[in-house]
Parts: sequence; C-alpha cells; structure tokens
Amino acid sequence: MALNVLFIGGTGQISYRCVERAVGEGHRVNVYNRGLRGDPLPSGVTSITGELGSAAYSDPARANYNVICQFIAFTPDQIARDIEVFAGNCSQYIFISSASVYEK
Repeated sequence: MALNVLFIGGTGQISYRCVERAVGEGHRVNVYNRGLRGDPLPSGVTSITGELGSAAYSDPARANYNVICQFIAFTPDQIARDIEVFAGNCSQYIFISSASVYEK
C-alpha cells in the first residue's frame, strides 16, 4: 500500500536517504524545505518550497499525509508548532534530528 509521505527537510545526509528509500518502496513522497541546496531530488518527488516559520507552513497539513517526517526542527517551540499544525492531519508524525545529538 503506497503511503502519502511528507519529509520536512529531505536533502540532508540522513533525510535524503530516507526520501530515496520511500520512493523505492513505492510511496508518494513530498519534500518541504527552503529549496536552497539545489540538489536534485529523486524522480517522482514533489518539492514544496517554504520556510518553517512562515504562515504558509500550515498549508501542507491540508494534504492529510499518512506520515510526516520532521528532520529540521531544532527547538521545543518548533516541535510544539508542528503538533499544533499537524495534529489531526496525519496518521503518524516522526521527529528525527541529529542536531539533538550534536547540540547544533
């Protein structure tokens, strides 16, 4: 069963590999980030360009994703905002941040 997945980030060392894997597994993959890297995403991935702090950040919540994977939140306030924005609009929310390990 193909899932509708949103990766917030999706171009870093860890998240890009997750995007590739999700595409390889046949899921519908969307990536939300600032679009600054310019690296190509795997074929079939939908890119959504935006800022986490903007008013438009809540727009992807309307898509009712099966899974949202957050890779670029760095503060408790950012996670609290995600809970507010995505609660009731996705089946599973996953927070993954290597920044918590490296104290970025």
